[in-house]
Amino acid sequence: MHGPFDKSPNGEPNIYQNWRMKLVALPLLLAIALIGFVISHPDVGRRVADGVQTGFAGTHRP
Repeated sequence: MHGPFDKSPNGEPNIYQNWRMKLVALPLLLAIALIGFVISHPDVGRRVADGVQTGFAGTHRP
């Protein structure tokens, strides 16, 4: 008879290993998609940089 803290037999899949794989794969896929988007749309990066620059235009001290 198995207790609550016994290891699962080799035939049963461990549900926590599946979640660990998803937690690693999801941010990795998101980063790859973001890099691909930035490469395919370079003008968006320039627009963001221009917007940030105008946001800080009045705060520059000599």
